[in-house]
Formats: sequence, structure tokens, C-alpha cells
Amino acid sequence: MKKIETFILIVMLFFVSAIPAHADSMIAPMPYEIDFEGQDLVFRMVPSDNYNWNQSIPEESGLYVKSTGEKIYTVSEYFYQELYFSADRMSFAAMTWQETNEDRGIVFCISGTMNPVRVTDLMKDLDARKYSVSHYNWEQYNERVYDEKNSTLSILTNDGIRYTFDINTGEIIQTSDENAAFLPGSTWVSIAILAIILIGSVLIIYFYWKRIEKK
Repeated sequence: MKKIETFILIVMLFFVSAIPAHADSMIAPMPYEIDFEGQDLVFRMVPSDNYNWNQSIPEESGLYVKSTGEKIYTVSEYFYQELYFSADRMSFAAMTWQETNEDRGIVFCISGTMNPVRVTDLMKDLDARKYSVSHYNWEQYNERVYDEKNSTLSILTNDGIRYTFDINTGEIIQTSDENAAFLPGSTWVSIAILAIILIGSVLIIYFYWKRIEKK
């Protein structure tokens, strides 16, 4: 009886240990479309394994005119659905899947031309990356701010640096270190403010004790 119980326990442990590895695996590429409200445009992502070879010209991933099927630009790489488009849809930012042997954080596609941004160029402290079974995270997903109207994307790295990108160009238009956000202005201004607070606290305590002594 004990042998059977031991065997069952081993089998259960095997399946439990296998679940996280499976859940952490990258999902197989699937075709998808993104429609843009109020615009006669559609973005299609077609993995190479899903090309319809019955067509005279196999459909490619890229931006199309929805009503006519006219091709505006194509992309040669598959991206998952975390795409952030510029207002005119001619450019987008793709948050890439981070395998442990890959260093790209964001890929900007400008009219079909790829412009990758490396994680090592965005993070000061690479030890802040969080590793899982098959990949790593370098930015805080819940802190992403996408401004579709102004074509900007703001991200916060795990080591506390916020970048705001112009999706039209892929350029960084603003950088701030949120670890030092409590220090307003320059370092000297911050030191002066802290000194004033400290001196004020000391004076308050001094006059308080003087008042007690008189009583």
C-alpha cells in the first residue's frame, strides 16, 4: 500500500512541476487582424506557416487598405498583439517576447522598417530583470502609458527609469528616474530644502523645551 501511495505522490509532483514550465512557454504564432475605428485600414499579422498558398500572391503581414486590399507596407517579422500604433498607423511599437538569449526590448516599425531598442541601452541595473522559466521581464507592464492621439508610448523599467517614446520615429522624447522623483529640481535645491526642514525641526524642538523649562 505504501508503494502505491509513494508512486501516486511522485506522479502528482511530476505534473505539478511541469505546469509552470508549460504555462511560461511562448504561445505559437497565430494570424490576427487589428481594425482601426473610423479608418479604412486593417493591420494583418500572418505567420509564415499560415500563408494561404492558394492565392496568386500570398498575403503578407502588414498594413492594408481595408476596402481595396491595397498594401501600404509589410513587416518581415512576427509580433504578438502588444502593438502600439501611431495616430496615422504608419508606425507602431512592438513589445517583444523576452527570451533569455535575446536583448531586444522594443521594436519600432516605421513604414515597414524595423528599429529595435536594446534592453541594455534602457536599463542601468540589469540585475533588476526578473527571470522565469523561459524568459525575463525588464519593464513594469502595468506602468505602460499609451497616448494614441499624440503617438507616444511611456514605459517604466524594473530599475525605475521611465522613458517616453515618439512612436512615429522610435526616438526617446523624455527620460526620468522615478527612484529620485522625491527630490525636486536639481540636487542642490533638494539639499537646501532638506536642510531647511531639518533646521526648522531643530528650532521647533528647541523652543518647545524652552517653553517647558519656563513652566
